[in-house]
Amino acid sequence: MSESHVIVSFILILVLSGCIANKSPARESSSGKFEKLNASNVTTSWNLSFLFNSKEEASSRLEALKIRSKNINETYRLKFDNLTGTDLLSYLEDEKDFLKSLDNLWAYGYAHNSLNVNDKFYENFLSNIQDLATEHEKATSFAAIKLTIHFKRKLG
Repeated sequence: MSESHVIVSFILILVLSGCIANKSPARESSSGKFEKLNASNVTTSWNLSFLFNSKEEASSRLEALKIRSKNINETYRLKFDNLTGTDLLSYLEDEKDFLKSLDNLWAYGYAHNSLNVNDKFYENFLSNIQDLATEHEKATSFAAIKLTIHFKRKLG
């Protein structure tokens, strides 16, 4: 799990622990006394449409990322045999974009799953994201191996 996943998870846990339990936490006023918060003013849902507008859109994006992972592997595996700086830069940019998209999917799925743990779609969605991350790591492991060999040759 990436650092951004940990941060999002931590924030969601903090927010949900106060909001879902319908507790009205007290807050300190300027006079130093605690006053009870009005629970009706506490947000217990989020508009996550800035990530994806629907389950279908998120699912479609996940499927597109599966294809993209395969394309990254097929495009760069052979190029790493005679690696150029341009190819390396292109690979790193593609990998960065892929991982950013994967993080967005994870944030969307995790946030929705945290809001409704009974929705099987998000449970399966998160599982599929984890599977894709694992498969992508296996498919692109050639990069770390080739770069290690390349740099050892240059240094040794």
